[in-house]
Amino acid sequence: MDIRVILGTNTRRYRKKRELSPEALAVKIGADRAYVSAIERGLQNMTIVRIAELAIALDVDVVELLQK
Repeated sequence: MDIRVILGTNTRRYRKKRELSPEALAVKIGADRAYVSAIERGLQNMTIVRIAELAIALDVDVVELLQK
């Protein structure tokens, strides 16, 4: 499975678990809602810095976002 799809699936799961809307998550990471949507659909090729920012915003370890 593509790592971007794994990251997207986990991002959506943790976002919903934290009861955050895509818009709220976008604000937390300094992006727009379309960017969050692209992440969750596995279309965004993110840098390690952006993945770390996402993990902080979701209050999870980076490893949790990348695990199958």
